[in-house]
Amino acid sequence: MSRKSNAEELMLKLRNLGLTPYEAKAYLVLLRNKVMTSTQISKEAHIPQPRVYDVLKSLEDKGLVIVSEGRPKLYRVEEPRKALKKL
Repeated sequence: MSRKSNAEELMLKLRNLGLTPYEAKAYLVLLRNKVMTSTQISKEAHIPQPRVYDVLKSLEDKGLVIVSEGRPKLYRVEEPRKALKKL
């Protein structure tokens, strides 16, 4: 199975769990890159910069993303098995 079809399959599974398209994109980008800033996530996931903050806050509220305080804030995914149980 190609990488693109794996990504598409994961995207569909995340959507079926109730994530929005932007939330699913941000989550997958963070899974691949471990720790990122909101600007990096916005660019890599193709999420408009003004929207990325709402998307990341929603993922944090759902327990899927952990935010480290500081400037800039850094985002990372919660351990996937633990996080997906929260959905």
